[in-house]
Amino acid sequence: MSSLEELIAELEKATGPSREIDAQIWLFATPGATRRTSHVVSSTGAWEPYDIDETRDETGRLIIVPSYTRSLDAAVALVNRVLPGFGWDVASNTSHIKACLNPEFGKPIGKHPHWAAVSDTSSKKFEDGATPALALCIATLRAKLAQEEA
Repeated sequence: MSSLEELIAELEKATGPSREIDAQIWLFATPGATRRTSHVVSSTGAWEPYDIDETRDETGRLIIVPSYTRSLDAAVALVNRVLPGFGWDVASNTSHIKACLNPEFGKPIGKHPHWAAVSDTSSKKFEDGATPALALCIATLRAKLAQEEA
C-alpha cells in the first residue's frame, strides 16, 4: 500500500483480523522498517509451497508483527506509539462497534470539542469497524492522517 489513505480504506473494508493489514500498519508506524516475502517451493514436491514473511524493525531485527486488527491490546499500543498522549474509547451495541480518540488524555471524550477521528459526515464523531480492534485502528490512523494534514 502506498498511502495512509489506502491503508485506512483497507481497514474499513476488513470484516475481521488480517495479518497483511497488520504488517502494513507496522510498516507505517515504524520508520525504517522493511518487509520481504519469499515464496518457497519444494523441488521434489515433498511439501506444499509456502511463503516466508521477513518483516524487520528499524534496526534490521526480524520481528513478529503485532496483531493490531485482532487484539485490542495491540491496537491500544498502536495509539500510544503513533499518537502518544491521546486518550481513546471503544463502545459497542448490538449493531455497531465504534472508537474515538481524544488529543487531551484525561479529558472527557464525549465533551471534548476537538475529536481526532472524524468520519466523512461532520455530525458523526466515531469510526465504525467490524471489531473493537479494527475500529480503534481506523480511528488511530484517521487521527494520524488529520494530524499530518494540519
